[in-house]
Amino acid sequence: MLLNEAFYKYIDEHKDDNTNVLRLQQKESEEFDILFAIDQIEARKKIKNKLPHWHQNIYLLFPSVISTEQASSEETAIYKSELLSNKDAIKLCDLTGGLGIDTYYFAQRASSVTYIERYPLYCEIAQHNYKILKTRNVTIINDDCNNFAIKNNQYFNICYIDPARRGKNNKRVFAFEDCEPDILSLLPNLYRFSDQIIIKASPMIDITSAINQLSNIVEIHIVSVKNECKELLFILQKDMLSVVPNPQIICVNICSKNKEVFSFSYLQERTLSHSNYASSILTYLYEPNSSILKSGAFKTLGQVFCVNKLHVNSHLYTSNMYIENFPGRKFKVIDIYDFSSKNSKIIAQKYTKASISSRNFPLRPDELKKRLKIKDGEEYYLFATTLYPNKKIIIITQKA
Repeated sequence: MLLNEAFYKYIDEHKDDNTNVLRLQQKESEEFDILFAIDQIEARKKIKNKLPHWHQNIYLLFPSVISTEQASSEETAIYKSELLSNKDAIKLCDLTGGLGIDTYYFAQRASSVTYIERYPLYCEIAQHNYKILKTRNVTIINDDCNNFAIKNNQYFNICYIDPARRGKNNKRVFAFEDCEPDILSLLPNLYRFSDQIIIKASPMIDITSAINQLSNIVEIHIVSVKNECKELLFILQKDMLSVVPNPQIICVNICSKNKEVFSFSYLQERTLSHSNYASSILTYLYEPNSSILKSGAFKTLGQVFCVNKLHVNSHLYTSNMYIENFPGRKFKVIDIYDFSSKNSKIIAQKYTKASISSRNFPLRPDELKKRLKIKDGEEYYLFATTLYPNKKIIIITQKA
């Protein structure tokens, strides 16, 4: 890499330009690699919201555009680093270094971090970035993690791995055995030199299947940012094999000013017979956040917060008492209508603007919006759903 002030000046001057146009217009330069500079501009556009602090530093580099797409966000990387305790004693190995975001934030809390990456350019850029960031406790090794796991004799308290979730023809994959590397075949070697493994997985992965495959799970963290599920973290502990798996499941939603956290055990949810179902809609309506929806903790949630579930498949709750710390969105009920053509006309006349959600209902939000002739608005929130045992209703609410 030829890095100089002309290289950084070009990136800054063209930061808002269309990169496709820049590539067509680019001319050879003896001062720096223009195509690499254009890649930096494109990568920076992608990380502006995902990695705002890295975006602010013009001297940080990105080995490829795809590396920015695969990298953790700052919020989730910080969350993972906060799982580390006893900072002075922790030696951590990041087996799939990539862009190095997770490595960087782990390094803020661990005594030392070893970054493993098979692509030489990624290693070169990680070395450059950590120098710019004045991060001195990271060791960079250019190696394939499978090869490293076979030959390594150094002890690590924690091994962290984020398998690539792209298969043949760049198709997205989710199951552990389809990712690269195959974590299931890699685990025996990792347990040779580490007591704890943290696996980052896609939010699309099936939790029950994962529990059946990974016998040493002690915790599962389901991490959302602003109510969008981003990743699952499986924490495995050596020699914690259980006949009946019962990991603690921690549902986290990282909001602008706080974190919503709800935890329960896997067996706790499975051993509850059923939810308490509502016979009518009460004063308040609750919608669990995306981490809880992913976890499937519907019976436990109702029990803990003393709220009634509308229907086994509706995943909405109601109560007469306002539950301020409910982990999700909270609404005050304004109107309730049975779903019918007559009532659809009444709703259309009375509420001309609303935000529409559909849960366990025959019409999608866009179909319902078209039928009711309602425009987008945020004063009212309309929930089309099913009330136990099988009553189709529309609930008009406002944020509580």
